[in-house]
Amino acid sequence: MKLTMWFLSAAMVFSNACALAKSELANSIEKFNEIERSDDRSNDFPAPLDAQFEKIQIVAEGMAIGDISDDDLNAYFAAANTISVYTMKPAYARQMRTVLDELERRQLATPTMRQQMLDGYTSARMLDDSRNFAAGPDNAGLKPLPAMRDESLAEGSLTLWRVQDAGQTLVRHDFNLTDRPVLIVLAPPGCGFSRKAAEDIAKEGDLFELMARHSIWLMPQSDIPDASVLNVWSTSQPGWPRELIHLNSEWPFIDFNLSPGFYFLENGKVTSHVQGWPGPEKLAELREGFRKIGIHAASSYCALSAESAAGKSTQR
Repeated sequence: MKLTMWFLSAAMVFSNACALAKSELANSIEKFNEIERSDDRSNDFPAPLDAQFEKIQIVAEGMAIGDISDDDLNAYFAAANTISVYTMKPAYARQMRTVLDELERRQLATPTMRQQMLDGYTSARMLDDSRNFAAGPDNAGLKPLPAMRDESLAEGSLTLWRVQDAGQTLVRHDFNLTDRPVLIVLAPPGCGFSRKAAEDIAKEGDLFELMARHSIWLMPQSDIPDASVLNVWSTSQPGWPRELIHLNSEWPFIDFNLSPGFYFLENGKVTSHVQGWPGPEKLAELREGFRKIGIHAASSYCALSAESAAGKSTQR
């Protein structure tokens, strides 16, 4: 009788300990969500979010994943997806997969979760994992991936993805920052200010030409958009080169928290930059940036402009 009571007491202690651990996990996730929702973000964000997710992992690693409740497991996956979106670290994509596999085992995984998993792989540039995951029998309805071909040669060099075949193909290649003066423009497709900047610049004949000849517009590292988005973004200003960054870490001079960003470089060094786009008043700064790296509108354009002006004057 005493032995039975001891076993029952031990079982209750163990059960209470598990409940406490589960509660600790839920509390850690809630703290993570509070940080993510907060408007009070310092310049080092998402570092506080990253640090809190590490605490979530410590708590979770102290438990068997099968002992985590369904609600906590769903919340754990959501937190892993959030930190993956912010940081694009392969380690977090792998953590997402661990949690997703358990959700699949419990038949709790949803198509949305599977798409988030695929996006986590592509944003972390885990391209083999992306392809293998997309080929799974449960993932036929996910956003189709473009064909991706790697033609980069130099280890550790800057690399970009060129859009081909109306967004159906991406080709990774090396990019040399030192062979000529160039303007690097950070212009995410979802940024309204970047779109407005492009519209305002396109109305200025001299700047339109300078962009076509001496700039490259870049999409920051992120999940790979579908072909239609890639095609619209890459062709929105015909003649302006638009490509995808492979890894943000390859471009340390770019502030990825602010867009659009215009970085004028000569011999691989930033000589000036223009940040944000409140309106056309920034156009003069772009012309000055080009001037500082020795680039001016081509004489052919100037001659054409003069002829046009003369024609209009004659018409009057």
